[in-house]
Amino acid sequence: MAKDLLTSWLNDAYEMEQMQIRMLERAAQDFEEYGDISDKLGEHLEQTRRQANDVRHCLELLGEETSGVKRVMGDVKGFLQSMRASIDTDDMVKTMITLHASEHYEHATYIAIMTAAQNMDQEEIAQTCARIASEEQDMADWVEERLPEVVADAVLQETIEDVDEEDGEM
Repeated sequence: MAKDLLTSWLNDAYEMEQMQIRMLERAAQDFEEYGDISDKLGEHLEQTRRQANDVRHCLELLGEETSGVKRVMGDVKGFLQSMRASIDTDDMVKTMITLHASEHYEHATYIAIMTAAQNMDQEEIAQTCARIASEEQDMADWVEERLPEVVADAVLQETIEDVDEEDGEM
């Protein structure tokens, strides 16, 4: 039944947002030395919490509740966790890459749900998903704009460490 499919996808999206909240909480702390990046991640964290509530509301419109079963997309969760597994000077770069990928994944997810909702004449759900998809694309674009700065800082830090090591060998 189409309603079951839409409900399933909305539950997946809700769990995806819960995962994203946890990742953004860590990332905002990781980027404290980059005040503006940390601030933006904090803003997106609040936006993500609102998005989770919006998805819950979409489920309620269908007469459903969020699933009690953790139905996280295992491949995405594994990917996100593996990107955060190491603690090296490139952590910031890996975090930005992970954020970029996850924002695009969220964007595509909401486009799919929006399309399903439109095909089922669920206009409020479709509009909610269109707004969230746009917010996710905006965040992905912002991360992409900031990534070069974070990469350059990581390379500079490694270069300084290389020089320090060379000086210590003399």
